Amino acid sequence: MTERGIERDRFNYVTFTPVTTAALRLEAQLQPKFSSGILEWKTSQ
Repeated sequence: MTERGIERDRFNYVTFTPVTTAALRLEAQLQPKFSSGILEWKTSQ
């Protein structure tokens, strides 16, 4: 896995070793007392 980006108002990229799967789940640990969220999530095929 590459280092996770934390830039504001832009896509941040992270790469993983390729896997084959039927489904993905995204879990996020957000900072307490900060407004945050996931606006869009992209995967490549």
